[in-house]
Amino acid sequence: MAVVVSVVLVACNHDAYNTGDSRYSYLRTDFSKVYTNADARLWSAMTDNGDSLLLITPTTAAWATTPDSVYRALLYYNLQQDEDSTTVLHRVEAVAVAMVYVLQPHSATDSLASMTDPVVFQSAWVSSNKQYVNFSLALMTGEANVQDARQTIGLVCDSMKTETQNRHTYYYRLCHRQGDVPQYYKSTLYVSIPTGPFRQGDRVAVSVPTYDGTVTRVFAW
Repeated sequence: MAVVVSVVLVACNHDAYNTGDSRYSYLRTDFSKVYTNADARLWSAMTDNGDSLLLITPTTAAWATTPDSVYRALLYYNLQQDEDSTTVLHRVEAVAVAMVYVLQPHSATDSLASMTDPVVFQSAWVSSNKQYVNFSLALMTGEANVQDARQTIGLVCDSMKTETQNRHTYYYRLCHRQGDVPQYYKSTLYVSIPTGPFRQGDRVAVSVPTYDGTVTRVFAW
């Protein structure tokens, strides 16, 4: 889907430096699927590395509002210190949960195709479980004078080419509309593209409009 992006910056305050272990000494960060319970609280997760996590204290997120559902997120957490490497279901303390936008490709005839405003490309990779192609981007943002100013980001499939042995190459394009949001500073945004439609031997080329021209990354299965 196309998503409307409200960029939220998180500020961290640190007290005087203390030597030794602290709450964040063993902080881990993983791209994950996170699950909500009947109260729309995040209660468990499955990382891209295949680790099953149980949140000791279920937590809420402003963007996770549907009960008994699954979301894509970047999960910051601490393992219980009494667990060992043989534990199958890890009990964790959730420190923070950041939304990862999941983009499904639209037709090139969709109105999204006309959105060509640039973004800042940072990196791209395939998740370790090969279920997603991930992009780290930065949007230029700032305090807007227009009420409810938002940016929009989406994905279109411009074409699909059939190669030998019925293999396919998909040509995707990231689309972005700056809207009325000013461009004063960068804010990082993560997006994921599901790889479910791809089969062994397929390729996907994803083009990203940037301030330095179009950046294209090609991934093979």
